[in-house]
Amino acid sequence: MTYPRKVTDHDGFINPYNFIHLPDGARADLPPECADTAPADILLGEGLRAAHGVAAPGTYCGVIPIFIRAKTPILLPDQAAATGLPPDDESGPSDEGRVFSMRQDPDGHPLLLGSSVKGMLRSMYEIVTSSRFGAWDKSIHQQRGAARMTTQAAVAVRLGMVREKRDGVQELGAQVLKSFYPRNRNLLPYDANKGRSVPMVHIPSLPGELGRKAGDGRSVEAWLCLRHHQRGQQYAYWRVEQVEPVIDGKSTLSPTHPPKPEPMTGHSPVLDGGEPCWVKVQGVVHINGSKFSRKHDERLFPTDTLSGGTCEVDLSFEPGPDDNQWLPIDEEARASWDHVIESYRPKRADSAGTESQQESYSWGADSWTLKQNRTFFCRLGADRRGSNRIEFMSPVMIGREPFSATADELLPARYRPAGKLGELSPADRVFGWVAEDGQSNDGLAGWKGLVAIDPPQWQEEGKGIRKFEEPIQLAILAEPKTSQYRFYSADAHGRPSGDGDPKSSKNGFGKDDQLRGRKVYLPQPDVFGDDKYWSTAPRSQRARIREFERWGRSNGNVAYSVSEWIEPGTVFTTTVRFEGLNRAELGALLYLLDLRDGDHEGVFGLGGGKPLGFGAVRVQADWGRAVLSTAEQSRRRYTSLLRDDRLCLSNREREDLAVEFETYFKTVTVGRQKLLWKEFMDAVFGFKGAATHYPRTMAQQEARQSGLKGAPKPRGESDGTELFRWWTANEQQIKPRSLPLLGQDQAPTLPYLDGGRDRGGQQ
Repeated sequence: MTYPRKVTDHDGFINPYNFIHLPDGARADLPPECADTAPADILLGEGLRAAHGVAAPGTYCGVIPIFIRAKTPILLPDQAAATGLPPDDESGPSDEGRVFSMRQDPDGHPLLLGSSVKGMLRSMYEIVTSSRFGAWDKSIHQQRGAARMTTQAAVAVRLGMVREKRDGVQELGAQVLKSFYPRNRNLLPYDANKGRSVPMVHIPSLPGELGRKAGDGRSVEAWLCLRHHQRGQQYAYWRVEQVEPVIDGKSTLSPTHPPKPEPMTGHSPVLDGGEPCWVKVQGVVHINGSKFSRKHDERLFPTDTLSGGTCEVDLSFEPGPDDNQWLPIDEEARASWDHVIESYRPKRADSAGTESQQESYSWGADSWTLKQNRTFFCRLGADRRGSNRIEFMSPVMIGREPFSATADELLPARYRPAGKLGELSPADRVFGWVAEDGQSNDGLAGWKGLVAIDPPQWQEEGKGIRKFEEPIQLAILAEPKTSQYRFYSADAHGRPSGDGDPKSSKNGFGKDDQLRGRKVYLPQPDVFGDDKYWSTAPRSQRARIREFERWGRSNGNVAYSVSEWIEPGTVFTTTVRFEGLNRAELGALLYLLDLRDGDHEGVFGLGGGKPLGFGAVRVQADWGRAVLSTAEQSRRRYTSLLRDDRLCLSNREREDLAVEFETYFKTVTVGRQKLLWKEFMDAVFGFKGAATHYPRTMAQQEARQSGLKGAPKPRGESDGTELFRWWTANEQQIKPRSLPLLGQDQAPTLPYLDGGRDRGGQQ
């Protein structure tokens, strides 16, 4: 197998990001001395060996000049100099969003920071040495993700209301609506196509305007009319026609029903003896404020029927464990409720000041605490005795169902950031470590790395910053969402979660599942050195889609543009200085500084926009000027006034260290398979022969092709930036797709989807 691998026999695309597995098993303890005969897995163990500036036996020191050559444009934006910030007035943000120029030195040359180079090398070093994560944002990864429930799941959802008292004892419990039927079942309309009466929806619909007038959680009296929904799927349901709040036990609701129900096309009243069926009830209003295009009603929880109606009804509630109408809310049910509300925290944070446009449980979570008269939707199961049990609670009928575990809970202990010096992994020792909370378990705040990077220098004879006549609007970058468990979660065996299975929160981020691994952005070798692809010619003059360019209008709050970039072919030089590395630690570094497969060169990612193909750089050591020594050679060299090449490693010795590490790396297993090296090679070489971009439907792909030729986009397709369309289409498939693994015989292509049809890609 040669790299980069060429994709053949496909009609799909490559997702711009993928994952590299986290090998399982415990990490060895680092020995106190670095014996030359110790195996690599021991030398790459956990702990700390020697202090800085000590030429310990079995260690190496040296300097390695390196070249960093841009294979694609590099984006090193100057955040402070950004223009086009979204305005505060009502005119709204510009379509360009923020416009960035590149960081420059006082002479106008591109400015690359040594910390950026160090971070790039560290991320690769963490992978090849199976080190701990250098950074792990608990504030994000401890948030419990959730999967949106399917419409079919709503069939089993019931409406409930919190009732705190049980036989005079304060205990959290609930009353759950079971059925709300007209007593005369013959009143239900007959569906001739199905040869039976239409089904009955028991939860009364409350027009949003009436509900907001009454207020969420308010006790009310209401007149309900039985209606027949005739569009699409037929069913009968109760609709609130009049409602008034109950104040001090009294209501101003008319004792007689309205003269006639509100006219509604496709929602005709059900007649009994030629007259509409009316029922008067007491109840509690349930308003969640969800906003989507076809929603217009809230809900009413009926607690009792009142006299005065024209229709006799049967109102019943689910029996509890003691054959009464009270069901306990146990800790698991309460946790499911808390997790659903908590899953909307990021949305609240991103939507400050726009409460009127958001669900009430997104911005008003305090009003959704479980207390007396709090209404909710729930799904029932059975306890050990076979009695009804509330197993899931939500503020909406079709909403989010939380996963069983958070990403933080699924991260193995051996990959969590080190908490003390004795837990330092290879990347921590080599590149440095800082305690998460400013102080480790042993009282120390950090460890200075054994590797240092000199300030990078731009090579004047090469290329540099290219300025544009007009800013280039870049494609919108997708925000990571754990709800997309088919891409981010793996089962207990490391296989992609939910591949081919129906959508369910039980299919991802389970207690026994795994994370997919370390996220990597794949290079795009098809566009290396392609001047036409990276040209700034008008769209009509180009013959191919530029995946990095925005197509269509986008929200200026998330859009951004660049007025310049660092050209492909630009070269930076710097020097890697190191001390105190053992044989395996140095071998891993040498391996990364000359990564190739035959005549093909591996690349790393530097700067912004990596999902769009930016920042692919070749890192190559200048071996002719490198000086590497063992601790003993270094000591002898410093005690001599004469240059002696015998006091440095020979080229052969250096190459042997890199080959020795590569041989070890190829044996690292994921489960029972030696996948890690193969996944890494795919991650640094990418794939040829397939477009790399975020998931896109066939209609969106065709729209972009039409736009390239100046043709109008298809009707109903706003633009190619609506990333949700592919995910929606994917869930409509008989076997929905998960993100394929790297390192497999078949390339990780995904199909363009269009509604319920597959259009190519991996089967």
